[in-house]
Amino acid sequence: MIHDSFMSRHTTLVVPGGKMGFAMELILKPLIDSLVTESKKLQG
Repeated sequence: MIHDSFMSRHTTLVVPGGKMGFAMELILKPLIDSLVTESKKLQG
């Protein structure tokens, strides 16, 4: 999905430095959305 990125091992993603922020956003956004949703369920 990110040009010039590749999996060097099954748990390691290699991404060009300038695209690291975009890679982190793609990987973490679903996890953060899930945490926020669960937190809202518990609050009310």
